[in-house]
Amino acid sequence: GFTVWGRKENSLYFSMMPAALKAIGVEGPTSHRSHFHLGDLDSLKADIAEAGFTNLKLFYTACHQPLTLEESFFTLSNIGAYSETIKALDESSVQLLKAAFEKEYTALFGEDSSDPPSFE
Repeated sequence: GFTVWGRKENSLYFSMMPAALKAIGVEGPTSHRSHFHLGDLDSLKADIAEAGFTNLKLFYTACHQPLTLEESFFTLSNIGAYSETIKALDESSVQLLKAAFEKEYTALFGEDSSDPPSFE
């Protein structure tokens, strides 16, 4: 798995697969923590300070993924926490998932775009 050190509402790349799975009626994995568990700077700062670090400076910054096609985003999202869920789907369900993912991609980014309205 991986962690997004950003706010969920500003990290659109990593919200597409859960939305696409939900759209086809498939429950995503429930055994993993959210990819956004470190997205709250106050909570993150407290955790780091508790570990003994001092003079902390935390801030959000833009992070643009160099991917331009829905298929590239689908492949990226198909790793980590969602890989086992997707591997368990039959081929027709995978095709439905890809269509739902493409719809989510277009809704978030616009037609044929890789430039999201916000990203962290």
